[in-house]
Amino acid sequence: MKWEWFLLFGIVMLGCTNSTISPPIQPTENSRLSPDQTCPKTCLSSQDSSQTCWQLPDHCFAQAAVCCQKFVEEDMHSQRYSQALKRVREAIFKAQAHQQENWLFRWEWELGRIFKQLHQLDDAINAYQRALAILFPATCASSGDLKSLGMVKGFNWKLNGPNTYEHIHRFLEENIDLLLQKASSTANGQHKEDALLQVQKGIEVLKRADLENYFEGECIQKRDDSSANVELGAETAVIYPILLPERLELLVLLPGEKLFLLPAQFLPRDRIETVIESIRQNWQTDPSNLDPEMQHSYLRHAQQLYQWLIVPLKTVLPSSVKILVFVSSGELLTVNPSAFHDGQRFLLQQYAVVIIPGLSLLNVAQSSQFIRKERILMAMTKPVDDYPELYFGKKEFEVIKREYKPRIRLLDQEFTTANWQRLHKDFIAEEVEVMHIISHAHFAKEMKNKDNFIKTFDGQLSFEEFKDLFGKLKFPINLLLLSACSTAEGDEAQWASLGLSGLAIKTGVQSSLATLWKAHDVTTYFLVTDFYQHWLEAGKSKAMALQSAQQKLINSTYNHPFYWAHMVLVGDWQ
Repeated sequence: MKWEWFLLFGIVMLGCTNSTISPPIQPTENSRLSPDQTCPKTCLSSQDSSQTCWQLPDHCFAQAAVCCQKFVEEDMHSQRYSQALKRVREAIFKAQAHQQENWLFRWEWELGRIFKQLHQLDDAINAYQRALAILFPATCASSGDLKSLGMVKGFNWKLNGPNTYEHIHRFLEENIDLLLQKASSTANGQHKEDALLQVQKGIEVLKRADLENYFEGECIQKRDDSSANVELGAETAVIYPILLPERLELLVLLPGEKLFLLPAQFLPRDRIETVIESIRQNWQTDPSNLDPEMQHSYLRHAQQLYQWLIVPLKTVLPSSVKILVFVSSGELLTVNPSAFHDGQRFLLQQYAVVIIPGLSLLNVAQSSQFIRKERILMAMTKPVDDYPELYFGKKEFEVIKREYKPRIRLLDQEFTTANWQRLHKDFIAEEVEVMHIISHAHFAKEMKNKDNFIKTFDGQLSFEEFKDLFGKLKFPINLLLLSACSTAEGDEAQWASLGLSGLAIKTGVQSSLATLWKAHDVTTYFLVTDFYQHWLEAGKSKAMALQSAQQKLINSTYNHPFYWAHMVLVGDWQ
């Protein structure tokens, strides 16, 4: 592209709001885009309704575009919608003529927002879809199924400037909002199904954008595009919670690929996020450090989230469903829905629960034939560099070593960065069933931050080193199991909350089992060893195996979510 996206967003978009056509930032002396000193320094007056934005010479296109945006702002503020519409349509024509895709995207978006103000829903959706086709061409060029999303190689923008993606996310969220309004107002039948499919596609596009943004614009690796069309089976339902500024929507994909949109709940997003923040703090606090009367203070919020997110589902979930797969985002990624409570039982006691980045991002490549499935076990359990001893971590290592006989077993002094590097040579053509790491870890907000690491005996393994190995393997790892202290701890920003689990999914690992907050040494030992027993010995799916292991703790003295809800399954649940 000829123009950097940050020029457009840095100058034109910073004034956007969520609800109305938003005024762009006023042009300043430092923000002139004029490529030639002969271009005027100021915009002409827009008081004369016949005055266009484009009386400047062609080489002053950027200056004319900024002036036009200023005039549209004034028109919208004065509710001169017809004049604003005329200006934007002319701007679209000029952007097409000059092949300025960044400005064309901006004007199509602006056109859609004007149509929203005029309550012309279909015209607004069409404008947003044209803007989406510029931003993400392969999505809109598809035949309409989810499989196409698996073939997208990335977005058509460069992530420059501090606020670029904030506006991209807002655009994608507004697109979903419009599609939801269309679906809600459409009568049952084929048109309704088509409208709901468009909502689902819109969400999947947003999830891919969020994940790619977290990885600073890197494309998501997928080894098998056919995995975008996942066969759910009779036991599985996929839940899309959609948190909009003023309401909560729930889209449900049921067995048989049937989509349902449940009635909207008019709840401010801020209210839901406040409850999530409170319950996250409750769950992350060791109850043994609390007064007895405070140990179950989380229940009020757990029941509230159950009421908002689970009760509406009961009206459409068939009795055959045993697994709930959540396509969560934002604050919802920082909590485990398994610990939502109906007043009598946890959700986990009713359903197995899985978190995925999106159906189109799942990697469920088929296993190869005639290749032995390898198991890799590594552990750093001794106290080193101010990190405490993981006593039960060593017991966990010994049990897995004895019962499941992994080919590679690296404990303490053997778990070094040099031995990690040897895995590149030894396993690049092998099929790895499970890679299990027991250690300490630290994860920062930014994925490429140097403070993201797993502790080894002689140093640290960075995320880049994990990405390098995962990307070179001929076959995707079936399960990455991280029973590390603080494995997936992070802030509320999307996939940062899932730490290395997000990296695993991004690089093609089929599924990851990790922790949302600081792991409890004793209960993690029980969870992991029981998980192995149910998965590898009893032959249960990964989702059902984790559910069985966590239910065992719920029925013991370790029934507080602090002890068991930290562990989540991310990705393929089979």
